[in-house]
Amino acid sequence: MQINSAAFSQPFAAGSRRTITMVVAVLVVAAVFARVWFPVLSSVSDRLHGELGASDYTSFYAAGKLVVDGHAGDLYDLDALHRVEIDSGYTLAADDTMPFFNPPFVAVLFAPLALLGPVDFGTALLAIVVALVIAGGFAAERMLGIEDRRLRLAFWLAYLSLQSVSWVVMEQQLSMLLFLGLLGFAFFQMRGDEGWSGVSLALLLVKPQMLLLLVALLIWKQRWDALRSLTLIAGALAAVSAVVAGLGVLTDYPRFVLDSTSWVNEMGIYNYAMFGLNGLVANLTGDDSPSMLLTGLLALPVLGAVAWAWRGDWEPTSSRFPLLMAIALLGALLLNPHLYLQDMVLMFLAAVFAARWAKQSRWSALWPLFIAAAWLPQFGGRYVQLNYGLPVLPLAMIALLLVATGLLWLSDRADDDHDEALEARLQAMKRRVLITAR
Repeated sequence: MQINSAAFSQPFAAGSRRTITMVVAVLVVAAVFARVWFPVLSSVSDRLHGELGASDYTSFYAAGKLVVDGHAGDLYDLDALHRVEIDSGYTLAADDTMPFFNPPFVAVLFAPLALLGPVDFGTALLAIVVALVIAGGFAAERMLGIEDRRLRLAFWLAYLSLQSVSWVVMEQQLSMLLFLGLLGFAFFQMRGDEGWSGVSLALLLVKPQMLLLLVALLIWKQRWDALRSLTLIAGALAAVSAVVAGLGVLTDYPRFVLDSTSWVNEMGIYNYAMFGLNGLVANLTGDDSPSMLLTGLLALPVLGAVAWAWRGDWEPTSSRFPLLMAIALLGALLLNPHLYLQDMVLMFLAAVFAARWAKQSRWSALWPLFIAAAWLPQFGGRYVQLNYGLPVLPLAMIALLLVATGLLWLSDRADDDHDEALEARLQAMKRRVLITAR
């Protein structure tokens, strides 16, 4: 009996190729994890041993401490904040301060943790942030509806190796609240539950500048139930802020945030290190104080793309809704004047929304490409921008926005052609029926 050696060895050759591909992929991911997470683990270890460097959590602790000490009215007084940060043992230059850019109610939420002291405050906040990162991963996976175990593993590897995710953990930032709020808004809208979608959107109140574009869309589309829920929660939080910090804080906060947009290379404001349109302009022109006029002109086509995409009826149960969410989110990110690396996790969320749409469309094979398009620029994008002045991440978001808008146009055009063809067939059937009846 003769054995067909080629046929016998073919499965093993294919298996070897798969094994080699898997080994290479694991090595690449391991290298990425080491590159992304080693600085985070080192920083966290230093912090747990009492070495308190200057970072975002520095201002979070100081804000909570001001509330505990009964000085919540000084949240946006840089001198008062600086004194608390220095007295708490944080390593800061004599003329440096980590400002508190969040609304007053966030400081109230930090107050119980501030009672623990600066070291234990950081430990407790770290645990909360890690829990939010894990919850965000599961929620994004659910949005994608991944069933294959290998694809699910690949998704988690991509998600956890995002530099923005590791940065959220290192800075102990609140970006995952925005991530979960936007996912919750989309989930509830797609289920037809307007009220709860507004409740979920209220999580974005911790960084209200990310909420402005979506609120404008809700007003434009007259989604009053969602707006009612959001407004009630915002009003309650404003009342809490006024009771704890005084009525003046309700005007101090927006004035402080607006004033900070004019800061240049001070108090944590570095336009060349940002990833919105202001960072794009700062890096392309070499001007650390980019022209507001030029930035505003660039904002017009972004707003135009979002408005064009959201024209027509509000149909959250339609298959195109996730793609509309991706376009709106990319627009909000580009327009954000304070967009740092930790919030770039929302770029990944925009890709998740686009991938969800792709899976349900005729372009289903494209969905992993959206995830890759949000992952690749983050690996090394910040380094390239800071050291070579090439704004990789802003350009990548603009490219994603253009692709998403173009695919929406192609999809709408294909649907129109399908509707016209269907109408033509119906008319032909009517004519045949009339002829037969005669």
